[in-house]
Amino acid sequence: MNLLAGTRLAFLIGKTIPEPAPASFVRAIEEIEVIQGDTATGRDAFRITLSVGRSGVGAVEYDQLSTGLLDPLQRVAVIGQIGASPVGVLDGMILDHHFAPSTEPGRSKLILTGEDISVLMDFEEKNKAYPNQPDGIIAMQIVGGYAKYGLVPPVSPSGPMETVLQRVTTQTETDFAFLTRLAARNGHAFYAEPTPVPAVSLVSWGPERLGSPQSALTMNFLTGTTVHGLRFHLDAFSPREETLPATGALPGLGGFAGAQSTSPPLAAMPQAPVRRRMARDATKMSTARAQARLAAGRSASPDALVAEGELDVARYGQPLRARRLVGLQGAGPAHSGLYYVRQVTHRIRPRMGQYLQSFTMVREGRGSTTAVVRR
Repeated sequence: MNLLAGTRLAFLIGKTIPEPAPASFVRAIEEIEVIQGDTATGRDAFRITLSVGRSGVGAVEYDQLSTGLLDPLQRVAVIGQIGASPVGVLDGMILDHHFAPSTEPGRSKLILTGEDISVLMDFEEKNKAYPNQPDGIIAMQIVGGYAKYGLVPPVSPSGPMETVLQRVTTQTETDFAFLTRLAARNGHAFYAEPTPVPAVSLVSWGPERLGSPQSALTMNFLTGTTVHGLRFHLDAFSPREETLPATGALPGLGGFAGAQSTSPPLAAMPQAPVRRRMARDATKMSTARAQARLAAGRSASPDALVAEGELDVARYGQPLRARRLVGLQGAGPAHSGLYYVRQVTHRIRPRMGQYLQSFTMVREGRGSTTAVVRR
């Protein structure tokens, strides 16, 4: 599927291992929308809009519906290539159909919606105990059980381990909900990310805001501007501090001593928290677990500075990736510097040759911690 010069998309579909879709299906695609990052379910979501029709006189069923290839629970993958660099845009599962037939030829619409492939981990609740095992090892075991679907287990810090004399980690929910809970109590993120390899997604279970920043977004440059519609919002009420409810509740932890975030700072002038939330459950934990709990709560504190904007992927040179750092230049000393990309929405319109993105990125406040961002 060609979009613009140097930009191609591969569309694959199938039951367990998706294969290249028939040309007739690809030609029917009007728009592909993929939301990556901060969503209500914690999983990436997608929507694919197709024009559908019936071929031949007396045909009863619509062509795109008659084969069953687009039925719910089919796996869909989209791989993009900008220049010489392939990138995974989508690896997900169709969950439902929205069909709107029309009496006018070519105006009937089929909209497929779904979520990323980690939705497979949210189908069945389980009861299981994991005595004497750190959370990171538990995460690797669970994800390893989905190897046949191409889910690659995470490699990450394990976090504190509690013995059976202290507490046994117990699962009473789906694998997805359980791993989300374990990640949250360690100040980590848990998600699946598509790769350029068909039917392979990399599962992340670990700290956020690490790794090399993406190429910088640029504004106010005559020939090099890559973003437009950029807007900033500073909310002083968002940040909060995690504390213990009583002094000396745990050895080595002062009660009301603010916990440090597990994420590296991105702002030179972070907005000081005005809200204080008591981690009452931490008083029942071991010292190591309570320390991790406080740090996790601080990491989960909403960021004060939010930036939103749009970009053209062809001009930027690559798709902007969610859950990564990115630099911004040209926005002035208070707003330039590094940000964490919280959410990205891909909007691909093959017939119009468009590949656009809108994005939301955040940090703790104003001012940059670095003098130079990666170009």
